[in-house]
Amino acid sequence: MAYRVLLLGRPNVGKSTLFNSLVPGGRAITGPTAGVTRDVKEGRSPSGERIFYDTPGSTPRDMTSPFLKEIWDEADLFLFVIDGRVGLTQEDHAWAKALRKSSKPVLVVVNKCDRCVLPENMPEGFWEAHTMGFHHVVPVSAAHGTGLDLLDEALEALMTPKIKQHSAENIEQDGIKGTEEELEPQGEPKGESESAPLDEDASPVGPVHLALVGRPNVGKSTLMNRLLGRARVQTGPVAGLTRDAIVAPFNLDGKPALLWDTAGLRRRSLDKDALDKASETDTLRAIHFAHVVVLLMDGTSPFEKADLKVASHIIEEGRGIVLAVNKCDKVDVAALKKEVTEALESLLPKIRGAMPVFLSAETGTGVPDLLRAVKLCYTRWQTRLSTGRLNHMLKTMIQHHPPPLHKGRSISLKYIVQTKARPPTFALFGNRLEGLPASYETYLLNKIRTHFHLEGVPLRLSLKRVRNPYDR
Repeated sequence: MAYRVLLLGRPNVGKSTLFNSLVPGGRAITGPTAGVTRDVKEGRSPSGERIFYDTPGSTPRDMTSPFLKEIWDEADLFLFVIDGRVGLTQEDHAWAKALRKSSKPVLVVVNKCDRCVLPENMPEGFWEAHTMGFHHVVPVSAAHGTGLDLLDEALEALMTPKIKQHSAENIEQDGIKGTEEELEPQGEPKGESESAPLDEDASPVGPVHLALVGRPNVGKSTLMNRLLGRARVQTGPVAGLTRDAIVAPFNLDGKPALLWDTAGLRRRSLDKDALDKASETDTLRAIHFAHVVVLLMDGTSPFEKADLKVASHIIEEGRGIVLAVNKCDKVDVAALKKEVTEALESLLPKIRGAMPVFLSAETGTGVPDLLRAVKLCYTRWQTRLSTGRLNHMLKTMIQHHPPPLHKGRSISLKYIVQTKARPPTFALFGNRLEGLPASYETYLLNKIRTHFHLEGVPLRLSLKRVRNPYDR
């Protein structure tokens, strides 16, 4: 059965030109005038495995018409096309909002990237595209035919899960039903390393998303300018100079990255003006779409209530977190390190073992340490642990510290698997798990964190009852 791909986006972003590049003998009419395409065009890829639909330049509201809604419902994947030269517009954001509500995969195609060989040559629109929250972004120039090979690889990778869907359904393992992606076999899979980063072959390689957050006037913009090597953001002693979440391309030791400088998060108040509320929304959005978040604190007053509140939000979002203490050129560093280290253990137990970075954004001291911490946190955040190693640790842990009795009966912990990464998420299978104390769950997660060196990364755990095969 052919894979149905629907091209979407505002008028005049190059959907029809892209359609003609993807479909031999493409018949979509193109031109510089917005809205030239009036009808939906249909065509097959050379392999015949994909059917592409070119839609008229329209708004999400237009897709509610009976004809277009039918095509929308039948599509397997959406190609969301934007104009890399122009960048994101309100119409693009409207499309993004509509597509985020869909459960279908979305591949963002940044068109008109005529010089997309090197990252530094990418137009601003390419970097802006990563702020919308979609995982798959590919730069192309439909008019010149460049980037189409990357687009083809991305489509192939996104098609693979659907092709495997039927064979992966109803897998039953030790009496537990699930899909191939949700469950892993017990024991050590052949050729699997003890601990390795998540295999992301199924998705296009994209930049690391790094967000700088913290209270107003802790030095976020100064740090961003230091990292970028240029004055990109206005700085000064007045709190709140940065209102919008500013995004800039950034080189993280040879790896492309996107750097967010956000407005300072204040304590919520009833008299906060509308602009402050919008700025806070941008900051929370940056955290939501980040891979790693640097929580920057003021060395003269670390771990205030607002700092802890932001840290808790980052952990709840499941993002890698690096704690950075700024303005170390203005304090006694030795005393500050002792204070912060002791406070970290008691105030943020969910990232126990995380090593804070002490720096001065103004002088540059400690900034290389911050970059190393970000890289390490990103690696840990996308780590996948082998099932064999996990269960060896679980067995040893139970021998030294078995779970308490529940209503006079022992709680049976059968096995544990990692169900996903980013952040590392685990499923613990057993019986009578409703009686397992929360303190024991915390104990287990701390064991995983220290045993596999996952400090600074939030871990998640779900409890799964082993189904009795004799139950009906």
